[in-house]
Amino acid sequence: MPLRDPYEILGLARGATLAQVKRAFRQRARQTHPDGRGDGASEAAFDEARSAYIRLLDELAMAAATTGSDASSLDLVTRLHFTPRELVLGTERRLAYPLLSRSDGATLPAGGRTLEFTFPPMTAVGARLRWAGHGWQRGRARGALVVEVASSEMPAGAVKGDDLRISQPISMVEWLGGGDISVSAPEGRVLVTLEPRHPTTTKLRLSGRGLPRREGGRGDLIVTLQPRWPQPADAAWPRLLEAHRTSHSGLLDLFSTRAETEEL
Repeated sequence: MPLRDPYEILGLARGATLAQVKRAFRQRARQTHPDGRGDGASEAAFDEARSAYIRLLDELAMAAATTGSDASSLDLVTRLHFTPRELVLGTERRLAYPLLSRSDGATLPAGGRTLEFTFPPMTAVGARLRWAGHGWQRGRARGALVVEVASSEMPAGAVKGDDLRISQPISMVEWLGGGDISVSAPEGRVLVTLEPRHPTTTKLRLSGRGLPRREGGRGDLIVTLQPRWPQPADAAWPRLLEAHRTSHSGLLDLFSTRAETEEL
């Protein structure tokens, strides 16, 4: 199935600037981010928006690289952006070469063709990948395409070194009773077993589930649990309150915030 036009997905006109692309993605991400709820439709819409955003970043990066290359070198150096999942699992990219030539007679390969490249799994941010023969060409001499690997734009604080940090909403039932919850990791969703009644400030550290390290291995995935109260409009609330009043089960006392007051 052909990919949708990334400009259409983000509501942009062709020729949009980098600032406009970033602003449009942030707006679309706020509308579609699944926020850990496991909403399949929201996850698909968010993934589509992020994919469109990265494709436009790549397009702008290639345009900048071809117009700003060092004339003393035949290497074509560009920076491309990847999601954590792409860094861990690897991915394929189509890179469009504009039809350009330099004043020294150098041209781009195949006169502006689109070429496909496979990026290997476990690629670290900051790595430089080199494909010989895909840079500028002058006579029989051909330079290389050099890709500097960058991560896609993520919320502030989500990346610290090789570690990833996410927030995980959980229900009060999960917080009180424990059990398995599904957490989003770069390679997909993983099950984590909670002990009953985790405090609200608990942070879970999943070793080796973060970003690839340049020296090998991976960083950690740090998950901050965020228990959620049932919504006031939830039909279960009246039944819960009535059961508490009639049985004096003490369940709601767990959430009492009354402090001891000093007698005057």
